[in-house]
Amino acid sequence: MRYFKSVIVIIFIVIFLSGDILWGAPSESQISEIYTAVSGGNPPNIDGTKATFSDGVHIWTIFGAVQDKGDLYNRPTNWSVSGEYDVKIVEEAVSDTMILPFSEPVPNVNSSKSITLKTCRGEYEPASFVLRSGTSKLTNVTITVSDLMLQGSAAKIDSVNVDIRIVKCWFQAGVSIDRRRDNKKRLISELLLHDNDLVKVDYENQVNLVRDISTKTNFFDSESLVPFEVPEKFNQQIWLTFKIPADATSGKYYGNISVKFTSNSKQYKKVIPVTVVVNKFDLLPPPIECALFYLARYIPASANYLSLGARGKTAAQMLAEFQDMKAHGLTNVAIDHEYKLDGTGKPDLSKLSPVLDLYREAGFSSKRFLYVDWNVTYYNNTTRYKEKLSSIFSLGQKKGFNEFYVYGKDEASYDELLSYRDAFNKVHQSGGKNFMACNRNVAILMREVIDVAILPRDTSLENFNTPDENLIINGDMSVGLEDAGAGWISTNRAFLDIENGKVNKLSGEYGYLVQQLPFEKGKSYLLEYDIGSLVKTTGFILAAGGGSCVASDILLATQPGKNSVIFTSDADGSSLRFAFGSADQFELDNVVLKESSAVSIGAQIVPWAYNGPQAGKEVPGTYQDRFGVSLLEDGYRGECNYAYQSGDCWNDWADDTWRPHVMAYPTAVKPIPTLQWEGWREGIDAMRYNVTQVSLPLSNPKNLRVK
Repeated sequence: MRYFKSVIVIIFIVIFLSGDILWGAPSESQISEIYTAVSGGNPPNIDGTKATFSDGVHIWTIFGAVQDKGDLYNRPTNWSVSGEYDVKIVEEAVSDTMILPFSEPVPNVNSSKSITLKTCRGEYEPASFVLRSGTSKLTNVTITVSDLMLQGSAAKIDSVNVDIRIVKCWFQAGVSIDRRRDNKKRLISELLLHDNDLVKVDYENQVNLVRDISTKTNFFDSESLVPFEVPEKFNQQIWLTFKIPADATSGKYYGNISVKFTSNSKQYKKVIPVTVVVNKFDLLPPPIECALFYLARYIPASANYLSLGARGKTAAQMLAEFQDMKAHGLTNVAIDHEYKLDGTGKPDLSKLSPVLDLYREAGFSSKRFLYVDWNVTYYNNTTRYKEKLSSIFSLGQKKGFNEFYVYGKDEASYDELLSYRDAFNKVHQSGGKNFMACNRNVAILMREVIDVAILPRDTSLENFNTPDENLIINGDMSVGLEDAGAGWISTNRAFLDIENGKVNKLSGEYGYLVQQLPFEKGKSYLLEYDIGSLVKTTGFILAAGGGSCVASDILLATQPGKNSVIFTSDADGSSLRFAFGSADQFELDNVVLKESSAVSIGAQIVPWAYNGPQAGKEVPGTYQDRFGVSLLEDGYRGECNYAYQSGDCWNDWADDTWRPHVMAYPTAVKPIPTLQWEGWREGIDAMRYNVTQVSLPLSNPKNLRVK
């Protein structure tokens, strides 16, 4: 699921050739010095991009020493906490604005002394505050929440329904998932921990120390908040998740958050009042499919193997992660399976069947089976592929599924997918449907076999299911070439660019204006366009070559006003290429391309979204927005992003190219959530509020909270 791979590679080559190194790597001696300093005299054992040492009680793994220090944060010279401590209420719990240990002033906070939440039954709702220390550290910090009592009633929401966690800021290899796009080590707020000491951070050496991760079996978080310490002149963000019971009575509930600690041998207690409003209405389920790709593969107990990466999972790990996905609003999971034959040549589903059992045990009730075999094994063997589909569908029926979605070739071009067409047809013949990640043009060209197209989030869905309409993206030139959704590519922007809603060609150099489109060889197309201010031209051409849809140049009319031409796509390419001569100087606008004769719309493709960004980037507010209500407004009918986890989850430096995609970090027991994961859930909840609002006959819509 690496979208725009070729573009990224080009960017990388250009930057590399320019002499600008994208991320720094200290020398081996410098790395060794960091390991020695951090391990406190205990001999470190260096293993690739990490090192371990024992302090006699625990084994610590050091991550991050292999990248140069970042200079993107500094400890402030002035600190506004005048006393022993201060408490700030976070304005928006889910936000891209990071509250770092040394932020001064603290962003995204307000002057309120209390917390008020509006919720619905069965909902998880976040809140947050910041505990700030003064010139002395705060020790033995404990935080508790009382039962929440319903006003004028004995009813309550028990305190066990409030999960309290520490927001851990730690160092990561960058902000972008693609390390080639980001050249700075970053201090990032991400982890939500019960035990603050599970991960320690050395701010001087800019490394993370993770406790007992090398033992694997002893690596897990506490079940509840462990007393912790706040260093002097330090911001510690606290995260609370209120789980509203499904049978809670509507009304206002009141309670208190108690923060206790010691500073300079004196004990302190801070009380934060909490009001939780439980609405009278219940939220409807998400109106669209909400899924993630799950790369985990089942490891049977007999293997006696434990992994803390994205792939191998024990039954206990997998169940806990499915439960985590269910609690975070997913309606489904795209399940990874490495299809193989057993020793007798029959389909071996021994590692798929228990996964589906765990999926059901976690509470997923979907009838739609999202099956992913990244290799599309046996796609070119008719007998074997039919056997594969039959065995998978039969197993799925036994596990309660009645719809079967089979993942096709990932992010393939149209030419690549042609060799898979027979396999896609076999899925249809077997009663299944095809879903796959691809771009808009590929989806339209393969519309007869693709049922669900997982499109990059920025894809325009205008005319997506009406191919007899304008095929051009941004034909009115309203989007500049530098912006998302431009559609066009100029080979010479100094002389050929979109300005003020028109293409402006200046004389002096030649250039091409290009757009990739879903041309079908042998079909005829009507091309319409407006010529604006015409100064001079030596010949405006629909050009061949360079992946063009035509085999020979076609000279185009350049009369001021509307012009048109009908042509046949007689080449193998998929580009509309306008060629401008060096002496040309005129304006172009309102480009329209249609199939020249009325065509049947044919099969309707269901658009789902992924990417923009991929899952695992530390931008919770972006996920809430991009994969929330705006997804519905843009016309998407599902989301299936990549991925719940990928790669060596805990080591951001394990791969030189890609940072791991992580929504929740694996342990030997339960996964550890992240801020971005909470943002994802809030986005799904926002869709639920949206669809509930539409369905309710409310005389006062203000009673409905809009996320």
